[in-house]
Amino acid sequence: MTGGLIELGEVAPAPAAAPPPARRPRRPLSATLRSWWRPAGGRPPPWPAAAVVAALVATSLAGAGPSVRFDLLYSLLARTGGVSADAVNLYVVSRPGPDTALTAYRLDSGTRRWKRPIGAVNSDPEVDAVHVQDVGGYTTVTTGVCDSLSDARTMRIDPATGATLWSRPGAPIGSGAGGLVLFARAPAGRCTGGRTASDGVQLTISGVTPDGASHWTYQLPDGAPFDVALDPEGRLRWLLTIARDGRVEVRDTATGRLTSGGQVEDVGPPGGESPAPRLDVVGDLLTVSIVDGGVVRVSAYPLGSLQRRWLVHVTAAGGFGAFVQGVACGRWLCLVYPSGVLAVDPATGGTGWRWDLAPVAISGHRLLGTDGDLGQTLHLIDGDTGRTVILLPHWQLVPALGQQGREVVVERPGTHATTLGLLDLPTGRLRILGNVQDFVNGCQPIAGGVVCTSRDTVVKAWRLTV
Repeated sequence: MTGGLIELGEVAPAPAAAPPPARRPRRPLSATLRSWWRPAGGRPPPWPAAAVVAALVATSLAGAGPSVRFDLLYSLLARTGGVSADAVNLYVVSRPGPDTALTAYRLDSGTRRWKRPIGAVNSDPEVDAVHVQDVGGYTTVTTGVCDSLSDARTMRIDPATGATLWSRPGAPIGSGAGGLVLFARAPAGRCTGGRTASDGVQLTISGVTPDGASHWTYQLPDGAPFDVALDPEGRLRWLLTIARDGRVEVRDTATGRLTSGGQVEDVGPPGGESPAPRLDVVGDLLTVSIVDGGVVRVSAYPLGSLQRRWLVHVTAAGGFGAFVQGVACGRWLCLVYPSGVLAVDPATGGTGWRWDLAPVAISGHRLLGTDGDLGQTLHLIDGDTGRTVILLPHWQLVPALGQQGREVVVERPGTHATTLGLLDLPTGRLRILGNVQDFVNGCQPIAGGVVCTSRDTVVKAWRLTV
């Protein structure tokens, strides 16, 4: 095949000769309303034995090399402010300004489906001017998002035509229970284009039905921080708030009703200088993470009584704040923080296992992390045992263009080419796709291949062919 890149909106055949690779750009993570993982370096413990690790790698890679070609499927030149994807479409946002537009392409072929105006949006680089995402199976477009969520407005669109189905103030947090989408809204007029702190802003949370109506609405206590906790299916199951006096409320996202509330013992050092506590629900336990100097105190409370069951301390190496997330990982409760994972017994808080690595993805009881070395070694850890399922030296996780599924795209950069592969998190199986003459910034799996952005200006798709 011959040809070259053409302007956005058309599909280009594969170029005859790829340009020499340029310096690898920094890959900004897609803007989200929360940052669940904040990578930091760490050094893994000396187990499992090197021979076992080598055997795991050899087993995973044996026979994984492609016996068919890995060909360029399509290529789009995207001078753009953002690229994202859902299960069907690739969405390209033109650079923010007075005539911002959104264009949809078929993810599997690159064929343009539709193009529609978004309207004038803030072009300040500190504002996430247009954010397209799949929330609970619904395609939403949010404009005017800043740290305080003020002046944000969201519309649900038809992915087949781009038509607006409904529009409402606020920004989606995620998919809640009962088929609802959780929305957060702040008083209008507070987002001026700069990074406005959300602390002290009174937010209103709503459970929104598929037709855009509010099923329930709850105004948070003035200045109270909130968190959300997931159920095993990945839905936002609980809405959590904590006041400075230690009053905690746990609400069901299906109804907005209070399911548990009361006073907790520990709300942090006096004076209000520390970050707000972080709340999570794992099983029947509420975990509260509080920064106290160089240590994060994590307390666990049964939802029924809110009487503290146990307390553990996590050293805040590098001052990572209260970002200790409680998640279920097999028979343990895992405390995940930017430079490690501590697995504890939910009944006692006793240590089960610990890894000093930076978590980058999670699926069920499997955790994927990097040890932070310059070579970027990926470790897939089994939550039940704390043991390595697969060790991938010199491989890196590629940020997803859409929602992360059980398969994630990984890459192994080389001097003259980048090797792309798909890692199945539940099984630990690595499927190598092939080599590309490009650096990639973000990728999304498709049937038999992958779609990636390259150098933030080009979208390319590759597929295995016989």
